[in-house]
Amino acid sequence: MTIELVVSCPFPSHAVSNNGRLNWGAKSRLTRELRTWGYQAAKAALAGPHPLLPLIVDWELVAPTRWDDDNAISACKPLRDGIADALGINDREMATGRLWWRDPNPHEPHSAIAHIRSAT
Repeated sequence: MTIELVVSCPFPSHAVSNNGRLNWGAKSRLTRELRTWGYQAAKAALAGPHPLLPLIVDWELVAPTRWDDDNAISACKPLRDGIADALGINDREMATGRLWWRDPNPHEPHSAIAHIRSAT
């Protein structure tokens, strides 16, 4: 039986990506906020059973603009850290899988949706 945990978070700012140009203090504050969002969203999604370790995280990014994959993955890193905190694991137990973009519906918020599944 395959168990998938789906965690929806707000879309990360470009400022926390590899190419983001922001003062270190502001970037640190924004990174902490995103990590907290990831933690809270994962805790809310953890009602039932969760996948076995090691994990693969596939990212569904809902936004009208497209970034290159390395910037998108680095911007999602604080969310991934928060999800690992909620699961009580070290994030080295998580590997990044697929990354895909989807245009938002007219009233849908821009978001980063983590689809977490077991690697085995």
